[in-house]
Amino acid sequence: MAERIPVTVISGSEETTIEVDRGTNLRKALLEREFPVYGTVSQYANCGGRGLCATCTVEVDPAPEPTHWHDAVAVRFGYPRLVVSRSTSR
Repeated sequence: MAERIPVTVISGSEETTIEVDRGTNLRKALLEREFPVYGTVSQYANCGGRGLCATCTVEVDPAPEPTHWHDAVAVRFGYPRLVVSRSTSR
């Protein structure tokens, strides 16, 4: 059985905790639960979750070490990235 990871989603003034299997794609998990991951324009113009456009974004706390070149660029230039859940729960 896969390990379940709690994910706290803060959207505006709402805070909700969901559980996902370790390794779950956060973009897919959030969209399945109808959480917004795009802005008004980027909901129509995006890469469909292929990790190329950086329009679906979350901040992960604590932030994992970058393992993909997109993540390293995001850290360098200070924009959030939507990453696969891989950090340990607190």
